[in-house]
Amino acid sequence: MQKLFTLAQLRLAMITCLVALAGCLGTNEPVDQAVVDDEAIRNYLATNNLQAQRDSSGIYFRITAPSSSTTSPTRRDTVQVHYTGSFLDDRVFETSRGRAPARFLLNGLIGGWQVMIPQMKLGERRVIYVPSAYGYGPFGRGPVPPNAVLIFDIELLSITRGR
Repeated sequence: MQKLFTLAQLRLAMITCLVALAGCLGTNEPVDQAVVDDEAIRNYLATNNLQAQRDSSGIYFRITAPSSSTTSPTRRDTVQVHYTGSFLDDRVFETSRGRAPARFLLNGLIGGWQVMIPQMKLGERRVIYVPSAYGYGPFGRGPVPPNAVLIFDIELLSITRGR
């Protein structure tokens, strides 16, 4: 039986294939999604002439109706809220307004809510600008596409203490 290829020829063919495949992958640098999200939020705020504070997490927020209450929830609590969720193009993807308030166990929600709602006072209303890592991340969910920056207008109506 005759050999079709030598070992050296097989190695050369494999290396050639790997180099060709690597060329197809492109040379794009990895995207730092946090930087992209932060820039998108800052651009949105500037375009709409809005002033917002930036939390150490990278979530921006504006208090639109302050509260004199000293009561805030913890992540173990259930909160009752009115809210509207939208994208940076102002399309609404979800809202409780116009119907009964929503009730949520705080530690079961997206990270942006888990970070921001414990900072709110009972009766406060604020708008939060949530980077994708604190929203639905690279996978999205339902009407929310992957890596979407989200805006939530949240009014904290009541707190039921967790156990």
